Amino acid sequence: MMSKRVLAMRFLIGVACASLVGCMEVKEDVREAVPKLVKGPEEAPFRTITGFTSALRCMDGLLIDYGVHDISMLVEDLKDRTKKVKVGAKDMLISAVSEMTRRSHAVRLIAFGADSGNLVSFLASANQTSPYSVVPDYDIRGSISQLDTGIAAKDVSAGLNITAGSASLGIGGAKTANASVLGLDLSVISTRDYSVVPGVVAKNSIVIFKEGSGIDADARISKLGVNYSMNFTRAEGSAQALRNLIELAVIELVGKLAKVPYWKCLGVDPKREEIQAEIYDWFYNLVADQEIVAYFQAQLTYRDFYDGPIDNQYNLPLTDAVIRYKKALGLKPVNGNIDLALFKALLNRPVPEPPAKEEAPGPQAPVERELAVKIHYLSGRTGALKPGESFALEVRPSQEAHLYCYYQNDKGEVMRFFPNRFERNSLVTPAKPLHLPGSMPFKLFASKSGKKERVACFASPKNVMKRLPAEARGTDFETLPVASLGKLEGLLHKALGDQFTSAYFEIKTR
Repeated sequence: MMSKRVLAMRFLIGVACASLVGCMEVKEDVREAVPKLVKGPEEAPFRTITGFTSALRCMDGLLIDYGVHDISMLVEDLKDRTKKVKVGAKDMLISAVSEMTRRSHAVRLIAFGADSGNLVSFLASANQTSPYSVVPDYDIRGSISQLDTGIAAKDVSAGLNITAGSASLGIGGAKTANASVLGLDLSVISTRDYSVVPGVVAKNSIVIFKEGSGIDADARISKLGVNYSMNFTRAEGSAQALRNLIELAVIELVGKLAKVPYWKCLGVDPKREEIQAEIYDWFYNLVADQEIVAYFQAQLTYRDFYDGPIDNQYNLPLTDAVIRYKKALGLKPVNGNIDLALFKALLNRPVPEPPAKEEAPGPQAPVERELAVKIHYLSGRTGALKPGESFALEVRPSQEAHLYCYYQNDKGEVMRFFPNRFERNSLVTPAKPLHLPGSMPFKLFASKSGKKERVACFASPKNVMKRLPAEARGTDFETLPVASLGKLEGLLHKALGDQFTSAYFEIKTR
């Protein structure tokens, strides 16, 4: 049986070694070494987070606030170029997009993988069979591009040996710490010409610090002048670090693509140099691509300052809207010019209340009181179609109106197919009626089953897209969670009252 003397010696040695090793700040030494190896912004503020879930939900609201809808994207398999991170990166990305679009339904994500053949064949066959199978606008492509383990490390050990007479007792301890860098590169490709969309990329890396056996682990991401610090459990490690990278990348990609101030959801001061540079790039790219007018038409429409066509043509109603928006914000000079100062204010200031629109003096042109809509075959034909026969429709309002058209197929599925990603201007006039599909790259086919299909168009004097309930807005060409066009009209009545009229058209087959 062990003597009390030996037990006392062991206790003292244990305390001594625990104190000796426990005081060794190995991880802090490693942490201090990393900035010398991975250069980042100096004196950056720190934010402690557990993940970007709250930022994803913030983005959902932001997409609603800026009227973003009908973005259709493929996502390919995200390769692990390092061959060391054994996780489902694509599944993480799908989950992040789903979390970010719970209410807005702004992005329709199509999971594309090895089972779909290749991207070219997928796109070639995407619009051949139905009115709602259309070519997505964008493709997300990228990989886990980097995993550098042990870029900085420190090992410390200590031992103690005590001899008392013929008894000898030794005990030792050790402490280790290391830092690794995990990198993720994602970009957005235009499916029209397979080119990278300029500026819509996410290149991020995370530094993972571990101490001892990995029970104590944390990580840091440096982005937009802010350091995000997070802690991991023993079971999470690299997998949770990658999830955080992917969630951050999704916020960046969609924010840059839609040109909404995503930095608000990341808690970044818009006055930071990195944000100011991004805003500058966005503005001058819109100007260079001749899209700046359409952007402001859409944004001022959503803010109830503009009610004209979204046709990328500068007009008197847009000039009036810009002047009233500048007045509401207190911007000077108050004129109809779209400039960088106005663009910055649109992104970073709260949305002002629209002032009452001043009516022009003098007699007003008579306005037709009853709004009506007529739908017929564009070819002038009547009667039933052959099963699978293609057709086109003309929708003509009795006066200038905003149209919202839906299709109910032979399975009872309802989807919105105007306005859509190809034509965002919902304003239609009697002189220039709406042709479906017209020049838009999708097709309409009669049912092959012989069952009836229906088209419904709802018309309103005002643009009411932002007031449509989520069940009625959804994403273009995607099945909506409504049982029929009649149920859909009921939802519109509940949301809009009597501010719209409707027209139905049946597609019969023989």
